[in-house]
Amino acid sequence: MSMKKLLFLSLFTASINAADAQGIKGLLKKVTKDSTFSQVIPVKNMGSLSNDDIINGLKEALSVGAGNSTAKLSGLNGFFADAAVKILLPEEAKKVEQRLRAIGLGKQVDNAILSMNRAAEDAAKSATPIFVNAIKGITIQDGIGILKGGDFAATNYLKAKTLAQLTEAFRPIIEQSL
Repeated sequence: MSMKKLLFLSLFTASINAADAQGIKGLLKKVTKDSTFSQVIPVKNMGSLSNDDIINGLKEALSVGAGNSTAKLSGLNGFFADAAVKILLPEEAKKVEQRLRAIGLGKQVDNAILSMNRAAEDAAKSATPIFVNAIKGITIQDGIGILKGGDFAATNYLKAKTLAQLTEAFRPIIEQSL
C-alpha cells in the first residue's frame, strides 16, 4: 500500500469517532436552539398556569424543536451546509490533513469530510424517537430546572438523558455510511 493511501486510510478511520461525537453534539445543540420554549412559556410571567400546564408546554416546545431539528439535520446538507454543526476533522488530524492536501490529496480529504457529514445526516433520522422519549419523561422538577436554568439547561438535560442511546443508535449507522 502506498504511503498516500496509508495516510488517507488512517485519517479516515480516525474520523469515524469524530463524526459520531460531533454528530451527536451538533444534534443536541440544534435541537435545543430550535426549541423556542422560552417564548412559549415566559418564565417570569407564568401567571396562573398550573405546573402541569407549564410542563406540558415545555414538553410540546421541546418536541416540536426536536422534530424540526432532526428533520432539518437529516436532510441533504443538514450537517454539511450548516457551519454551526458541520463536522470537520478533529484537531488531532489537522497536521495529517495539511500534509495530505500538500501532496495533492485535498479532494480525498474533502470527500472524507463530506462522508462524515452524510453519515451524521443518515444517523440523525433515528434521533427523533430518542428525543421524544426523553422529553415525555420530563418531571415537574426537571421542567422547573430547565425553565429556570441557564441557556444550556435544556441541552444539558437532553444530553444526560439521550447521549448513551444516541451513541448506540448512531454508531452502526455512521460506520455503515462511512
